[in-house]
Amino acid sequence: MNALVSGANGFIGKFLCRALSEKGYVVTGLDMADEKPAWCDRYFKADITAADDRLAAACKNMDVVFHLAAKVHALAEVKADLEQYRLINADGTANLFKAAAENAVGKFIFFSTVKVYGEKIPGLDNSRIPVDENCETVPDTPYGQSKLAAEKIVLGGNYAGNATVLRLSMVYGPGAKGNIHKMIKAMRRGIPFPLPEFHNKRSMVDVRDVVKAALAVAERDEAAGQVYIVSDGKAYSTRQIVVSVLRALGKSPWPFSIPAFCFVVLGRAGDMISRIRGRRFFFDSDALNKISGSAWFSSEKIERQLGFMPDYDLEAALPEMLKQKEDK
Repeated sequence: MNALVSGANGFIGKFLCRALSEKGYVVTGLDMADEKPAWCDRYFKADITAADDRLAAACKNMDVVFHLAAKVHALAEVKADLEQYRLINADGTANLFKAAAENAVGKFIFFSTVKVYGEKIPGLDNSRIPVDENCETVPDTPYGQSKLAAEKIVLGGNYAGNATVLRLSMVYGPGAKGNIHKMIKAMRRGIPFPLPEFHNKRSMVDVRDVVKAALAVAERDEAAGQVYIVSDGKAYSTRQIVVSVLRALGKSPWPFSIPAFCFVVLGRAGDMISRIRGRRFFFDSDALNKISGSAWFSSEKIERQLGFMPDYDLEAALPEMLKQKEDK
């Protein structure tokens, strides 16, 4: 079996390529780096935003394409980013999908995000029920909007039956460079996180379970044409995440916490300062929502239809994450 992985040099891409090799696939990577990664059998240096012969050559004789290459979500998106999100995430996906269709690739698996739901859909902010695939998609960020546009591309047209979309929750795991990694670095240096219990619920997923879900999709015909949310099946409050990291570091949680209303006041003050300065303050209402809001998603569909069951949760993954070297 031949597999093409776009974004082969990325965080998920490395894990996926290695897992595919272990399953007996011949793995071709596609990325922007000059040299072939060690975890790929073959490699194409190509820009997905350029609809040229390299994409067609990369897709030739492929059984499955795993499309990871993307401009990822930034906490502070600016106007200059808007065109890049569209160009890479939507137009780039269209280019690669067209090349796959023209080469009759057996399956096209697109890695999307739960950001396509936005922050305002019913149920997301009050944590009563987890959001599932049937909920309305109303993305309110350029990243989410561009990924939803890409979903519509791969799920539409005559080739749609060969495509599957995976909407990923926030991904953690060994080698991750996201917010949990930043939290670990700060806690190692003794920076306190005296957060109260907001009783919010957030979904996440280990990178190795993302790969497990992708392999399940590649190997099951009934996954064609489907959209699946992928999470580790748990709901974490921000306070629970903080406590889990502290315990994994061998530290006790702080005996005090700042009352929640103080964060609300600080967020509103940050909004005012942002308006006066003309640029975003380090803490505002949006930042408050990131730590106190809910983003709870159900992966029941992929569990029911494909038998996917996650192997990791945050506590199980933290010991290996703590081995990660800090950035200089």
